[in-house]
Amino acid sequence: RVEFREDTDPDVAPFTHPRLLEKVIVRASGSLAKCREKLLRSLEGAVTGLADRGFAFGANGVENLNRFVFIQAQKALRANPGLANRSRADTAPGGLAAAHLLLEQAMLLSSLREQLDLHGAEVAWQYLQSQQSRNGLRRLREECQPFKSFYARLEHIVSQGAYNPKVEELKNILKENLVAERGAVDPGRGGGGGTSESRGSTGAAIVFTTLRNSVGSILKALAGEPGLRAQAFVGQGGSRGRSESHGAPAAEARKGMSQKQQKE
Repeated sequence: RVEFREDTDPDVAPFTHPRLLEKVIVRASGSLAKCREKLLRSLEGAVTGLADRGFAFGANGVENLNRFVFIQAQKALRANPGLANRSRADTAPGGLAAAHLLLEQAMLLSSLREQLDLHGAEVAWQYLQSQQSRNGLRRLREECQPFKSFYARLEHIVSQGAYNPKVEELKNILKENLVAERGAVDPGRGGGGGTSESRGSTGAAIVFTTLRNSVGSILKALAGEPGLRAQAFVGQGGSRGRSESHGAPAAEARKGMSQKQQKE
């Protein structure tokens, strides 16, 4: 039996506290924005190829498409291979094999866009390197000019320090709220990566992130920031060699912390 509770339920309300939720939208700019544009053009090419074969995804722009719509299309194609023969154009060659290749590329590119948008260039590059054995990626690097340009730009950005506008905004928020209080900072992930507060600090924060391998990037970015001290906070389960999201490699395996250690 499963029971649901909300903040307003009588047995939960005594343990809640006031919260202020503010959404901050951080958009890519400069070289990162140009890199992202090349990635979207690559995805647009794959989606156009699928549309020529009769696939329709009904989104307003490729940047609103996520990998799940392509996963569903792939499942449908496996269940009914005849879907690959609905070509609207005489110039759409390859049949079933071409449709599977385009779906593989679309899933990879949409996952890569998600990594880039949510976690920045460094995590996107790690994900890309973890996919090197895939035929779809090899064909993109050989045949897709926008992707060739994207790959080269992303590699250059990472080699120059992988600037992440979200982390820069995070620094500003933490400084604004904690530096005056001389607090300690905590980046991490629910049930996984995070940071723990040192005793005696008058202000602290926990920064939650979706991927454990982005914890290392946040820690590195906050290192040496005046008034901020960050360390990883790892739940009891610890971390494994690979993260749970799309096969992206984890930055490093970490031993989980006991409840006592987490409280301390």
